[in-house]
Amino acid sequence: LGWSLGGLVALTAALDMPTQVRGLAMLCATPRFVRGAGWPHGSDAALVHQLALDLETDYHATLERFLALEAMGSNDPKAELRRLRAEAFERGEPELRVLQEGIGLLEGSDLRARVPQLAVPSTWIAGRRDRLVPPAAMAWSAERCGGRFVEIPGAGHAPFIGHADAVAEALQPLFADIPA
Repeated sequence: LGWSLGGLVALTAALDMPTQVRGLAMLCATPRFVRGAGWPHGSDAALVHQLALDLETDYHATLERFLALEAMGSNDPKAELRRLRAEAFERGEPELRVLQEGIGLLEGSDLRARVPQLAVPSTWIAGRRDRLVPPAAMAWSAERCGGRFVEIPGAGHAPFIGHADAVAEALQPLFADIPA
């Protein structure tokens, strides 16, 4: 299971090591994060690049804006933001270098051409109100690989916080499809 940027990691593992990965759950994750030619489902590339630059000039304010984006769209964005903030900083502040490398992966990764090669059962779970990963990107991906697409109404980019039961329910068919 991969959430957001972790979805790129999980998808890469499933594509590169299909004998070691028995199933894939993509949670608010997409094979390409930035919008571009032939891909209307992503974030604006200039805005993603600006995020990396903003981290250098105003680290704390940029992290706060990013966490707010993750919580935006949920039924209870204030509660979700509090939880995201607490979990993001429970082991200290993330290193600037690590955050910038993550943004670099988001800017440069494009696994769309490989999605049809996915050889394991998959479920693509989207938050209907997600402002970072459009549900259409996930529906497109699920269709290309014969996976299951589930959209959770009332959820934003972190549906496991306010809609944990719905996420667990969406995963159940995947678990049933995975060979023992």
